[in-house]
Amino acid sequence: MPASGAAPETPMTLVNTQLPVPLVGRLDQLAEQATARRPGIIREALTAYVNDRTAPVSRDEAEHD
Repeated sequence: MPASGAAPETPMTLVNTQLPVPLVGRLDQLAEQATARRPGIIREALTAYVNDRTAPVSRDEAEHD
């Protein structure tokens, strides 16, 4: 799977959002350091966020919450 978090054949849709200017500056710095593009970094971050929040919970984790 590519770093973007989506397989090449995965259909995509355009999503517009507003981000704070300082955050976009930090994204651009990361993109330059990683020789990546801003959309790919945002896609990767959102994929990790959603995967983390929707991952199955183990029985031990469920019993301790």
